[in-house]
Amino acid sequence: MQGNDVKTNSSPGEKRPRSITLLSIATLSFSLFYLLEFWQVVNQWETLSSLPLLISPKFQAVEGLFWSISGLLLTWGLWKGKGWAPSTTIAASLMIMVFSWIKLIWVFNPAVLTSRWPITLAFSILGPGILLFILTRKSTRAYFGKNAVKIP
Repeated sequence: MQGNDVKTNSSPGEKRPRSITLLSIATLSFSLFYLLEFWQVVNQWETLSSLPLLISPKFQAVEGLFWSISGLLLTWGLWKGKGWAPSTTIAASLMIMVFSWIKLIWVFNPAVLTSRWPITLAFSILGPGILLFILTRKSTRAYFGKNAVKIP
């Protein structure tokens, strides 16, 4: 078997679309960011525990670990063309969007809310929109072994 013939997704002739490569890199970067957050929380545990924070270090550590592991799994699934990766990526992006709004509204003080809601709104619209655009393209659907004509 030649190196070019080896394919891990369910559509043997399909080459990975460039948009999926870029999405995989973005997802990997996202998961590394949360891994760094997890590491910083663990590394600064005593300091964070002594501060009057609205979010406990336990929650921050669990959140960082959860999103770093989830991001790594999504990166792998996108890279390998696993059939579950597109829908799971959309679900994860919606979860992140909801959690960021919850943290923004209930955790941060009004001054932070006033300054950050526009960027959170922009990411809430652009992020899922870009994902849907990438994941519903004909080449992407074919790569994941889905009917290239149908929209999910």
